[in-house]
Amino acid sequence: MLLKEELKNYAQEIGIAALGVTNSEPISEGLHIYEERIRRSFLTGGCKPRAGFEPSNLGKRIDPKKSFSETKSIIVIAVPYKISYVQENIPTLAGNLARIGWGRDYHLVVADKLRKIEQFLKDILGSINTRVLVDTGPLIERSFAVRAGIGWIGKNNTLIVPKYGSFVYIGELLINQEIEPDEPLNKDCGECTKCIEACPTQALVGPWMLNTRICISYLTQVPELAPDWIVPLLDGGLYGCDICQDACPYNVKAPDEGDPAFYPVKLLPKPDLVNLLAMNRNAYIDVVGETAVERVGREILQKNALVALARYRNDNSSKIIEQAKQDPRPFIRAVAQWCLNYVHQ
Repeated sequence: MLLKEELKNYAQEIGIAALGVTNSEPISEGLHIYEERIRRSFLTGGCKPRAGFEPSNLGKRIDPKKSFSETKSIIVIAVPYKISYVQENIPTLAGNLARIGWGRDYHLVVADKLRKIEQFLKDILGSINTRVLVDTGPLIERSFAVRAGIGWIGKNNTLIVPKYGSFVYIGELLINQEIEPDEPLNKDCGECTKCIEACPTQALVGPWMLNTRICISYLTQVPELAPDWIVPLLDGGLYGCDICQDACPYNVKAPDEGDPAFYPVKLLPKPDLVNLLAMNRNAYIDVVGETAVERVGREILQKNALVALARYRNDNSSKIIEQAKQDPRPFIRAVAQWCLNYVHQ
């Protein structure tokens, strides 16, 4: 017990909003929801070209020992990312970047904190074997976070942490030592359905029932173009979507106490679409590098920028889209033509 108290105190010192511990038993709670999503073809695992975007192999998703065979305990952490930031100069032709794309890549930030936790434990326990996961393995991370007692799953499938809401990134340290587990919180969202009501594409077809295929966040991370009827609802989205989270009362009340690493530096919340389209590989790495957006690649980001331009439906935006038809990359040329067709519908 003393070890866990020391661990939680240390976690607070390094900017972790919540830390909990659970055992290595496979998850059983809530599996019927995933099974129903599979039955209704709402998952995207196995779909080309992003095969495995959302794995449908439940065996790997529920059993931590399939990710790290020596697992005896799982330490789950939540790092807050809600910050107050006002962009002073908004470009004439601007896109919108969800909070997940602001500042340093959360995979790196959360992993750094998990490694500090790992070193803290090594200093006390001596030699231990571990594995760090930050959205980098098949585990249903939110379910393990719930069992570790750091929050509950909202009806939009995000983890809600007391005080901080769902604007948190989570990560796990799988460890080959037993640490006393925490108890789950006895809490839920009650009758509230604000997140479901807010979803513009109705990807949230019911409580916890997400149709990923029409989720705006998903559509900004894959090469496929969104269906025509969804394009006006994207609202210039370039990466991710905050709509259902912004509607959540727990997020409205959450303090702006996100980790300083998530303040935007070069890639701003409302980027200039013209500049994004002009980026070569070096410029992309310079501006987008070490943000979470970097992982989607330059072509997908520029695909999203072209679609965002198309929504303006004016001479300036059409001229820039027309210029993109001369791009040496066939994919970008094809997207530009699709955008022009959309503009002239």
